[in-house]
Amino acid sequence: MRNLIIALCLTIFSSATIYAQSTNYTPFEWDVINIGVAAPLNNDNLKGGISFGGEIRYNALNNLSIGVGGEMVIFKSKDFSETETGTVESNFYFGISSDYYFSSDSRIRPFVGLGIGVSVNGDIEGVKENEETEFYEGLSGAVIVPRLGIELDHVRIMTDINIGLEEGLNDYFGVKVGFTLGGGYKGSN
Repeated sequence: MRNLIIALCLTIFSSATIYAQSTNYTPFEWDVINIGVAAPLNNDNLKGGISFGGEIRYNALNNLSIGVGGEMVIFKSKDFSETETGTVESNFYFGISSDYYFSSDSRIRPFVGLGIGVSVNGDIEGVKENEETEFYEGLSGAVIVPRLGIELDHVRIMTDINIGLEEGLNDYFGVKVGFTLGGGYKGSN
């Protein structure tokens, strides 16, 4: 599966580079940080969590971008103790994505997209004490991430659903805000 994802990445990036024609937007943009909240969909033992991530995108066409990025989500378990050392569940995601923008001549661009990647569940133990915190890797596997959002010049607001293709992976719904360097509207040519 990982070889398939790598081959797909190389194909998409090489095709976009050969036929790149974006004239209204600068070629590269970087979401330095995405901050958001996440709600688990298939694990009754977890409460909501927080997410941190980033992404680099290439504007291949005026209405199409291709990117690579990652995210870490930390979920609080329902039996987490507020007074003792605790364990929180985490989810790490890394993958490629593509977004289609409904506007190709404006600073405000609604979009729909899809990501494909790899996700790793795990536990972080030793939270809240001065002891060493340890990460214990759990299940990993392929995921797809449909997403919907709006780009407001250098701010990106997005909602997505991380769907694991392996049984036992955490599925979750996320809402996030990203702050972007680069990119931006140059004007119509």
